[in-house]
Order: sequence, then C-alpha cells, then structure tokens
Amino acid sequence: APLTEAAQAAIRGALATASLRPRRGRASYVGDHALGVPDPGALAVALLFMALADIHEPATAPRLPAPGHITVI
Repeated sequence: APLTEAAQAAIRGALATASLRPRRGRASYVGDHALGVPDPGALAVALLFMALADIHEPATAPRLPAPGHITVI
C-alpha cells in the first residue's frame, strides 16, 4: 500500500539522519554532539506518515512505536 510504503521509507530516512552532521539550524550549534540523534523534524514527518497509513491502510500500516523506541540515542 502506498502510504504504508511511504511511512516505512520516512522512518528509515528519519533514523538515517542520526549519522548526518548538522550544518544549519539549531542543531548546528552543538556540532558533533548531534551525531547519533535523529533530526526531530524528520521524525515528526515519519510519525505523520505512520498516522496517515494507520488511518487509511490499517491492515498494512506500521504500528506507532513507543516514543522511546523511535530514536537512536
């Protein structure tokens, strides 16, 4: 299902931001200390896609994880 696939891709993409060095915005102030922490905006978009998939494609949608299980800290 398209929304489920989009949600899964958004989750993978959001978690992949943990390995990126911040160059702009507030995260740039902490420099390398931000490494290992996913981008909050990317996580928010991933959660949005997960919620949309859960509403429109409940049989195939990824389950919403507990907040402590979505970060890579």
